Amino acid sequence: SGEANRVINIAFKNFADKAIQIGLICHKLKVLIRGNKQPWAVWAEENLPFIAKRNREKYMRLASRQDFWPFSFLGVDRGELLCSVTEDMDGDDRIGNLLKKYKIPFNEEMEINMSEFKAMIDAAINNERLTNNGLTINFNLITNIVNLGVDFDKSMIKRLKDIQECGGNPENLLQKLMLTGGQENVDTSPDKRLKDFNHLSNRL
Repeated sequence: SGEANRVINIAFKNFADKAIQIGLICHKLKVLIRGNKQPWAVWAEENLPFIAKRNREKYMRLASRQDFWPFSFLGVDRGELLCSVTEDMDGDDRIGNLLKKYKIPFNEEMEINMSEFKAMIDAAINNERLTNNGLTINFNLITNIVNLGVDFDKSMIKRLKDIQECGGNPENLLQKLMLTGGQENVDTSPDKRLKDFNHLSNRL
C-alpha cells in the first residue's frame, strides 16, 4: 500500500511537471503569433487540436505561477485550485503566503506525510472558497470534514449559503455530517418528503 501511494504521488508530480512544460510552450507560442490575424484561442484550436481548450488554459495557468512549481507533487487539479484561491493575493509567493496563513509547515528539504499535507492544503483551499462566498466556518470543522472525504463542491457551498441566507447556521449541517462520518442518510420516499415539506411549512 505504501509503495502504491509512493508511485501515485510520483505520477501526480510527473504529470504536473509535464503540464507546466506544456504551459510554458503555449505561453511562448502565444508571444510568437502576436500580430497574427487569428486570436490566440482560435490559432490554438486549429494548431494544437491534441490539447483540449480546458487543459491548455489549466496548464498555462500553472506555468505562469512559479510559486506553484515547488508544489507540483500536489498534482494538476489541486494545483489549479491552489492557484485559483490565491489569485487575488499580493506578492510573488502567494501559495507560500497561504501556507503561512494556515500555519502549514513546508520547505523543499523536509520529509512530509503526503496524505496529511494534502489534507491540510485541501482544508485551506476549501476555507478560502467558503470565505470568498461569504461563509465563515470554524477551520477545525472544515479540516475534520475534509478528512472524512466530504467535497466542498459548488453544490455543497450553495447549500451552506442557502442555510445562512435563510437565517440558519451552516455549521449545523457540517456538524451533522461529522456525526454520520460524512454520509448523508437521505430517505427519498414520498412519505418522508411530504413530512419534510409539512414540517418546513409549519416552521415558515
